Amino acid sequence: TGSTARRISYYRPKCPVVSISPSKRVKRSLCLNWGVYGYYQKDFTTKEMSASQFAIKIAKKYGI
Repeated sequence: TGSTARRISYYRPKCPVVSISPSKRVKRSLCLNWGVYGYYQKDFTTKEMSASQFAIKIAKKYGI
């Protein structure tokens, strides 16, 4: 739902917030929040990688 990313953005952190969602609607709405970079990924939990590892991979890929 993106509620955690929204709560974090409320405090306007100096670092970017990376949020991954299986919903395109949630991804679009998260981009309207302060410092939140929303990414759509249909299935981001795999056996090889946790959600946090996946977020780090995306952040490195886009230079965040």
